Order: sequence, then C-alpha cells, then structure tokens
Amino acid sequence: MQLHSFYVLVLGVSLVKTSDPEPCNCEEKINTCTVLAGTNGLPGTPGSNGLPGVPGSQGLPGRDGVEGPKGEKGDQGLKGIQGPPGKAGPPGSKGDQGERGPKGDSGGTELELLKTQINNLQAQLKELQSTASKTSTVILGQIFPNSTTAREKKFVTNGAEGNYDLSKATCSHFGMQIASPRNDEENKAVQRLAAKFGKNAFLGMNDQETEGVFKHLNGDRMEYSKWAPKEPNGDHEDCIEIYKDGNWNDLPCTLTRLIVSMQLISFCILVLGVELARTSNPEQCNCGEKVNVVALLPGIPGHHGLPGRDGMQGPKGEQGDHGLQGKQGVPGKAGPSGAKGDQGEKGQKGDSEGSECELLKAQINDMQAQLKELHETTSAIHKVLLDHVFSSTINAGQKLFVTKGAEGNYETSKAACSHLGGQIASPRNAAENNALSKIAAKLGKIIYLGMNDMETEGAFQHLSGEHMQYSNWAAGEPNSEYEDCIEMYTDGRWNDKSCSENRLIVCELLSI
Repeated sequence: MQLHSFYVLVLGVSLVKTSDPEPCNCEEKINTCTVLAGTNGLPGTPGSNGLPGVPGSQGLPGRDGVEGPKGEKGDQGLKGIQGPPGKAGPPGSKGDQGERGPKGDSGGTELELLKTQINNLQAQLKELQSTASKTSTVILGQIFPNSTTAREKKFVTNGAEGNYDLSKATCSHFGMQIASPRNDEENKAVQRLAAKFGKNAFLGMNDQETEGVFKHLNGDRMEYSKWAPKEPNGDHEDCIEIYKDGNWNDLPCTLTRLIVSMQLISFCILVLGVELARTSNPEQCNCGEKVNVVALLPGIPGHHGLPGRDGMQGPKGEQGDHGLQGKQGVPGKAGPSGAKGDQGEKGQKGDSEGSECELLKAQINDMQAQLKELHETTSAIHKVLLDHVFSSTINAGQKLFVTKGAEGNYETSKAACSHLGGQIASPRNAAENNALSKIAAKLGKIIYLGMNDMETEGAFQHLSGEHMQYSNWAAGEPNSEYEDCIEMYTDGRWNDKSCSENRLIVCELLSI
C-alpha cells in the first residue's frame, strides 16, 4: 500500500531536509521555495476483507407465541375402585343336624411323641446289644481261644478242668453255662473240643433232683441223649461226661473233667445274661439260672372306642356376597340372605385315644427299666471279662483303654489292637489323655499313641485320617522330621518318636 502524500515527489519537489537554503535557486526575487499542491492520485486498490468478528452473545428469548387451539377430548377415566363389601346377609336357616363326625386321631401329637420315644429306646437297646456282643465276643476269644459252633450255640474252652460245681460256677462267672447239647449237631461240636484236648468233658445235665430223670439246668427234661452202651448205670452217678468219641457216661459230680462252656449266639447273648431277641419259648435261652427277657414287640392293638356322640348343631348360613363394584368408590348394596346350610357328612367311629397313650407310657417305663438293667448287667459282666484278659483297664467317656502289659513297635501295636476289635489309644481330649497317663504311670512304661505324620511331615493325623485337634506335647516337641509316631510319657506329655521302637501297647475299645 502507498500513501498519497508521497506522490508530491513525482512532481519534482524535494521535501528533503537541508542545512543550506541556497541551492534552491528558484528565482532571484523569491527567497522561499513555493510548494505546489499536486492533484489527487489514482484510487488505491481496495484492501482485502478483515477477519470475521467474534460471535455476538445470544439474544433474549422471543415473545410467547399465540395460544394454540384447544386439545381433543381425553379418553374416559378408569372405573372407580371397588366399593366396600355389602352388609352381611341375615343368618341362614338352621342346618340339618350333622351325623357323627369323622374318625378322630388317636392321641394326636402326644401319641406321635410317645411312638418316637419308643423307637429311640429300641434303637438304644439294639445298639447296646450290638456293642456288647462285638466287644464281649472279642474278649471271650482271648479267654477261651478254642471254640466250635453249632447253629445258635458256640462252645468254648481254655483247657481248664474242674469238678461239676466248679465247672458250673466258672461258666456262670462268664455269663455262660456248662455245655448242654440238645441235638446231634451240638453234641458233635462239644465232642470235637474233647477230642482236641484228649479229655472227657462235663455236660450240664444231671439227675440230682430225681434219680434216673436227667434234666437241663433250666429244668427241662432231656429229650436228646447219646449214651454209650449200657449207660447210664450208676445210682450215685448224678452227672454226665462226654467221651472223646461223643458218647455219654454218667459219673460222680465230684470227679474232675474238662470245662466246656456254652454261649448262645442268636437267641441269647450269654455274656450279657439278657435276651434281646424274639423267641417262641424263652425257656430255651438257658442264660444262667435267671433270664431277663426284654420284649421289643409292639403291644396288642386296643379295641375300638364307643360310638361317637351326636354331631353339634349346624353352623349359621354363610355371609352374603360382596356388593357389586361401584363407580368412584360407591359402597356396594347389601348382600342377599345366606343360603341354607348343607347337611354334614357321616363320620366314622372315633378311637379311644386315652387308653392307647397310657399303654405306650407303660411300655416306655418298662423299656427304660430294662435298658437300665441291661446296661448294669452288661457292665458288670464286661468288667469280669476284662479283668481276666487285661492287666489294666480304665474308662474315659465312651472309650475303654486296656492293656495286657505287652510291648511292641507301632505296627505290632496297631495289629494287636485291631485283633481285639479296637485301635491304638488315641486321646482326643484332656480327660482321655489323663486316663491313659494313669496306665502309663501305673505300669511305669511309655506307651504308643495312634496318631502319626507318616503321610505328611508335621501334619499328625488319627488313624481315621482326621487331623489332630487336641495335643499335649512336651516342651520343644515335636522336633524331628524322622520321628513319625507319638509316645506318651508317664506324666501324660507327648514326644514324637521313631515308629520302630518298642513301647507299651494300649488299645481303645468302645465302652459299654
């Protein structure tokens, strides 16, 4: 772009500043230089448009528009809510007399509770019988290692001898009786024991009461016999012996013969002295001089009760129907009168619940008494058996810890306890641990416990695979990765030990 003022220079006029005015030389009479004004120059080329300006702020809202046309009529509103029920109709006509009501429950809730209680008692009796049978069978096997079986009976002996009274007392002491065969199969079973020991054995039958009339110990007359030729033949020979060939001979009861005891298997658990099985003739049990029979059979069903009383007066008629649905909540109209009541259905004759409950209560009392007596009897006989087998025994809750005083390594101990129907002693609480420590202290020997960490080092487990929850380690124990077993000191503290050492064998059995 050019400024217009600089076009004066095109006309030859100098506007240059100088310090000497002489060089002007315009004319002699003129002492100044005249500056002539030039004509306007040509218009300049228009400049390009400038940049757009910044947008202005938003203007104010426009005025309201003109009111629109009236909208169309809306849909009809919903129907009003249902009005309240109409008033109850007047009572219906008296219904016809109902016939006898339905057959009532016998005893209701109380009856069910009594039945449940009886089931629980039967389960306890069965469990006690099973536990006592298993444990006593194992223990008797230790006392009488020689046995033969004939159906329900088991004949046992340890080779001891005695006269008739001593034989009877010995068998009774263990809850059994002298062998008394009642058929050929049983006689052969007793004969095998006599032949094994090469000795004649006493049988239980005798004619002490009436000469020549031999009876069993329960008073039954003998129906089976196996007399040798020309026997019996002695007036003063009131007892019977069985020869090694199975034949019988009468002899004086004061002589000494092999003692063979008889244990019933299915009809009686003789080591308990109590029958817990159903039998058509309880006398066949022969469980010692007295037999306590526990009946587990259900009682005889009671007779039907008297006919029920006449039914009560029929109920009033039903309330009238609710009023129709009103508009905008207007209450409905009163309902119509109730209809005539329907005739009741004929019911069955009701039972007399009271007598049945009383019978069940009496049965429960009897079972509780029998359970108590059974427990006391089995415990007493069990103790006798234990005292003959083990040098030391002690109870701890549901466990019975026993030992013969023998020693062995861990595997030997485990096998010995398994043979008895138990396992190596494994205390799970302080009471059981204290009981075991008393055996250790009494015999002055360290004992093996059942737990070990053979599977995972440092993770001691019971033989069942359960992790130990209770422990009683001595200070600084366990302390070796090569000692996988546990021993108990006489003070009850534990130490991890090699499983190859010999320690006192103590087993745990279920207590009765």
